[in-house]
Amino acid sequence: MNNELFFHGKTKDNRRFTICALVNGGGLRISAAICSAKDNFSRKIGRNIAKGRLAKNKHIMDVWLDDIKEPIKTLVKQGTDLNSQTSEEFIKLFNL
Repeated sequence: MNNELFFHGKTKDNRRFTICALVNGGGLRISAAICSAKDNFSRKIGRNIAKGRLAKNKHIMDVWLDDIKEPIKTLVKQGTDLNSQTSEEFIKLFNL
């Protein structure tokens, strides 16, 4: 798999996360990884977990692209929205 887009963020209760997205037709297919309260955040590990889940079609959220030419804008918007979630809401959203 290539052409993945990544976003790293922090939930409202300070749990770090990574989302991985792939353009899929007119939308983005997004998967995620979130640190436990005991983990040290690692971009590399987060990318690998989220990318692996995306490849296996696990823990997926599909969203429409705002602009087909600039999928990164939609990803940043989604990531920013996830920053306002608690870790519990984030976990439920991605069924982690």
